[in-house]
Amino acid sequence: MKEITYPKIVYWTLFIILLIASLIVIWPFFYVVIGGMILAYIFYPIYKRVLKKIKKDWIAALVTSLLIILVFSVLAVLVVNLFANEAYVTYILLKQNLATVTTSQITCGESGIKCSNHIMIRYLWLCYIVQFFLLAR
Repeated sequence: MKEITYPKIVYWTLFIILLIASLIVIWPFFYVVIGGMILAYIFYPIYKRVLKKIKKDWIAALVTSLLIILVFSVLAVLVVNLFANEAYVTYILLKQNLATVTTSQITCGESGIKCSNHIMIRYLWLCYIVQFFLLAR
């Protein structure tokens, strides 16, 4: 039977503690590193093609990096523009719907609670907050 000595226990205990501490420190960067690896894999053929035309490594890397930044910038602008247009259309539709509703027509969701006439239409959210607290009990 093998005898476990004190230094081995201390060694393995410290090793496990350092391994866990390292994982705790590295974990927030895990997705960033994986994303970087995926981007490097995707854009490496483009880098090789640019490197054939431009013989210097650093210029080819710079051109490839600028191309990546350009592609993601254009995509970001398109997505932000799409969300801005959707938000504007939603705002206009809500404004039109609230303008056509009278206070006697306003009911708060499924509870069927009628908002009293002294609540202005632009404070309709107050009615939903009241409904939330009444139904939460």
